[in-house]
Amino acid sequence: MRYPILGELITMIKKRYIICAAIKYKGQVILGHNHGDILQNIKLVEGDYIYQENQGFIDNQGIFLTRKEAFKIAIENGQLNKEDFSDKEDSLRSEMIGNRLWLLKEIY
Repeated sequence: MRYPILGELITMIKKRYIICAAIKYKGQVILGHNHGDILQNIKLVEGDYIYQENQGFIDNQGIFLTRKEAFKIAIENGQLNKEDFSDKEDSLRSEMIGNRLWLLKEIY
């Protein structure tokens, strides 16, 4: 395990990463590995089935992002490979980065 020097750490803090899928529901932001899991959990706990209600992602700064905002950040920071999406796509789907939902990959 390597420990980053202060300069690397500051750079990583400033850089935005997508952490996980998120859905805004009844004034709260519910997090999960993917949107399907979140929707299932809402159904189990609340008894409500919702579809496409304020789906997005959370970044490493704790900010809720729309699918389009998250897509741009994921591309800028190398969380997506070209083969993960077509040229026509402009919105992030959780399955695009499912195995890459990492925060500290580059640190260690």
